[in-house]
Amino acid sequence: MLDESCQVHMVSSDEKEIPLLWEYSLGQGQVAVVNLGIYEKSCRGIYASAYSLLGDFCAYPVINGAAFYLDGFPAPLPQGKNAYITKTYGDMDLYTFYINEWWPDLLRLAQKYDIRYTGSLVESSAGGVEPPFEVTGARNRYQYFGAQLLENGGEIGIYGYNHLPLCTEGFESALEQRPELDYQKDLKLKYWKTKNDMAAALQEISRFFGELFSEQNPQVYTPPANILSEEGRQILRNTIPEIRAVAGSYMGGEFSIAQEFAVSGDGLIETPRITYGCYINSDMKLSALSELNMHYVNTHFMYLSDVLNPDLGAELGWPELCRRLEEYMDWLYGAAPEIRRLTGSGTAAAVQRFYYVQAEKKSTETGMELELSNFQDEAWFLIRFNAWEPEESGTSGGKLTRLQGDLYLLKAENQHVTVQRKAVQ
Repeated sequence: MLDESCQVHMVSSDEKEIPLLWEYSLGQGQVAVVNLGIYEKSCRGIYASAYSLLGDFCAYPVINGAAFYLDGFPAPLPQGKNAYITKTYGDMDLYTFYINEWWPDLLRLAQKYDIRYTGSLVESSAGGVEPPFEVTGARNRYQYFGAQLLENGGEIGIYGYNHLPLCTEGFESALEQRPELDYQKDLKLKYWKTKNDMAAALQEISRFFGELFSEQNPQVYTPPANILSEEGRQILRNTIPEIRAVAGSYMGGEFSIAQEFAVSGDGLIETPRITYGCYINSDMKLSALSELNMHYVNTHFMYLSDVLNPDLGAELGWPELCRRLEEYMDWLYGAAPEIRRLTGSGTAAAVQRFYYVQAEKKSTETGMELELSNFQDEAWFLIRFNAWEPEESGTSGGKLTRLQGDLYLLKAENQHVTVQRKAVQ
């Protein structure tokens, strides 16, 4: 039983309501306690929030953005029928389902939540790893979906010529020095025969992109299966230099590397995706909550085939999966209504600004000051005021917006920002 002087900020979701995060005063200081018992990347934002409770105020840079990716789309639409679809829609085939049900529902959600989808073009559904690399789908369908993505404020990046990651044989042992992993057996994926074949396939998808969307440049690469070898990354850089960002995995896996929101040594911007699919489990929800507190960011991706995957809830049927996705969006934009709706390239630009900006913080007699270095045109900060309340209209060099309680979002518009204390009545 906690003392009555403790202020509880988080409890468990079960009927016991066990305190998970609380603070209390001790002498002339403040103590924050995290009772999660989990020390993984998925909850680091909870610890960041606890740290922000200490001191008169706490200010730290954030990304401020939410992005939704449609990996491998536009793409050749699947043909034939599937039991998960016919169970709900009768005799409907997959081609009709994606055109008449799946895509209209996603457009409806985009309009409701002002989402700008980032698609990533894939040219072939075949698994060929040797030339010639040729178009296998109807161009008009690529253009139909792509035009609607762009008309709704979205953008299109590159997924690849097909669904195979840019890896040659020996990739798994080089990745984590774990030769027991079998890329082909465990994931049922093929290696590319040579580096030249990988480059030729990328050249073809780049050519095809230009043919379909001549006024666009692909800026984002979403790796198939979230896997990208170092040699594949280098070939990507050399073959499609317009690519600015790699949007892979936040948590990583046996074959995929866990990315951080950062700018890498080769100049590519890392923009990992935190959540995926429509069946968003408790682990993903924890990661999403954590990253809102850590970086004020949310990144989510879906595959065209997710609705057919039993591991991702296909047995529930598309109407239920769509409802759950909408429920997640409701939670996200309810919890963070001020978060910016970004595309993949917009997220990359935001990460770049976040990564380079540095702040020197100072308390003053009238409030606080931030002196920024490596400032470009804007920067975003979360600020928690523990000892005093700010005067929002008394902010110079930026704009301060209250999120909830004593937590505020600051848009810095100048390298020098001051925030005034609200006068005590």
